Amino acid sequence: MYAWCAGVTCCGRDQEFLLFDLLTPLDTLTEHESDALSTMAREISIQIQTRQTTWHTGNDTSSTTSTTTTSIPELDTILKDLADSSPPVRAYGIVCLRKSVLARTPASLANAERIFSLLTTQLKDEDSFVYGNAVRGLSALGDILPERVLPLLTQQYASVSVTEASRLKIGEALLQVSQRAGEVLPKYGGQFMDLFLRATRDSSPLMRASALSNLAQLCKQMRFALHPYISEVLECVGALLATDRDEGVRRGAVYVLVLLFRGLGPDVLQLVPQHMRRLYRLLKNTEATDTDELTRAHAQVALGLLGEIVTELFAEPLRDTHPLITVLK
Repeated sequence: MYAWCAGVTCCGRDQEFLLFDLLTPLDTLTEHESDALSTMAREISIQIQTRQTTWHTGNDTSSTTSTTTTSIPELDTILKDLADSSPPVRAYGIVCLRKSVLARTPASLANAERIFSLLTTQLKDEDSFVYGNAVRGLSALGDILPERVLPLLTQQYASVSVTEASRLKIGEALLQVSQRAGEVLPKYGGQFMDLFLRATRDSSPLMRASALSNLAQLCKQMRFALHPYISEVLECVGALLATDRDEGVRRGAVYVLVLLFRGLGPDVLQLVPQHMRRLYRLLKNTEATDTDELTRAHAQVALGLLGEIVTELFAEPLRDTHPLITVLK
């Protein structure tokens, strides 16, 4: 097998096709405790996948041509780069593949499943530069195959076996998927919310702070689709702001509130009036007593936004029986 991958031996097309059945057991072996065996399995897997030189053309002119396979020079070049022994060359191949996916070229759309397989294999690369580009490539592919990409990236993000630096990159990649999701974001919003909320309980302060930053941006994007999750978000943010010892985490917690107040405006008082009194007092206390100057400044901004919301809400003549008049008293 290894001799075949190195080009020492050859086989016919009918025999070569059977090699693709070995990808599943090879994928299992890439997790083997033996470094030598896992490395060899990863290299063989890459060689098998990059040896196939036919692609779906993506033509839709007829039912027959839409399934035709052919050689596509641009993608063939990418395959050669991915099989290269040099990490920078492999990373460049992934960058080119990502550009093709983001451009939604007919070839990338027709070969999305194969591209997913190639990028998934590159996730096992020991080089951090190759790994990072593979994550960004999968993020781009999430626009086309969200049902395949999101479970993979969320599993990697939550895995304790993945390095912290890699998990931070994956969090950024997932956020990029949500930013490009547009109108379909509410369909997958629950997955993103659950993932980032769980990450705010991570043992690493850096992971907690990053998760809060991602959560803030996600809340801003979801706006009114946030309704099913807003109570849980505010409870999480309030608890971290009141109890977390890491200043970066507290900054992140206030940042979530700032973007919520900016995004929802007066509607935030109507959506969750039961949380407003506690958050107002917590922000006042943070502004006055927090040991971190930047956290105090963020709290002041949040209070200013909250004041603007109340002013806007009660700009019209008030009635003594207004249901929200006592919220912040």
